[in-house]
Amino acid sequence: MDKVILYSMVGCPYCVELKELLDDSGITYTDRDVKVHEEEWELVMKETKNEFIPTVIIINEETGEGKVLLPDVHFDDIPDCFTQIVEYITR
Repeated sequence: MDKVILYSMVGCPYCVELKELLDDSGITYTDRDVKVHEEEWELVMKETKNEFIPTVIIINEETGEGKVLLPDVHFDDIPDCFTQIVEYITR
């Protein structure tokens, strides 16, 4: 089973779009507001060398393997990010 973690912020239109796509498809995810979880987000930014949202981390809970999807690095638009999430969790 894969765990999808979405780092987002209230008012971010890209985050809203991604959440809507995930919700509409029935994909379960954990939403981590970067303002509420500032310390955690600081660690994520440090490890990924990224400060942009939405940032997605997918963890395979059986193997511990993970995938990080960063804006402007791994995807150019939200539908592309969504497609990559779907592909990864259905592999």
